[in-house]
Amino acid sequence: EGFLFAIIKKLLSLITGLFKKDKEAIDYIIKIIIATIPLGIAGVIMVISNFDKSLSLTFVAVSLFITGILLLLVNNLKGTKSIQTLSISQILIIGLFQAIALIPGLSRSGCTLVGALLVGTKNKEAFDFSFIMFIPASLGALLLST
Repeated sequence: EGFLFAIIKKLLSLITGLFKKDKEAIDYIIKIIIATIPLGIAGVIMVISNFDKSLSLTFVAVSLFITGILLLLVNNLKGTKSIQTLSISQILIIGLFQAIALIPGLSRSGCTLVGALLVGTKNKEAFDFSFIMFIPASLGALLLST
């Protein structure tokens, strides 16, 4: 099964689970919302402060390099936890890594993967959660850009 198909399948199961009032699906969606809170706060602060307007290309390149180093550092972590078993504080840690990725040059998906792996999430679940977290992140960015 391809990666994109797996993500679409996960999204459809969350949507149908929401309508069926499935506790696991609702819990997962709540965790996505909680993980998005740090990003929302940081995003508003960055827009108000015009943080990224004065950064150089060198800064962005160094940030991208840092993403690579972080991914190398967590590459061999083999988590055992599912998203369902993560605590609110662990979900917020993943969200903080997504907020840190607002720094130009840092990869959002790379940072969220690092955060998820650091709190002990299984690799596949970390990937799925990271990519599903993109949906509210991109919708929020769209709202802030208008």
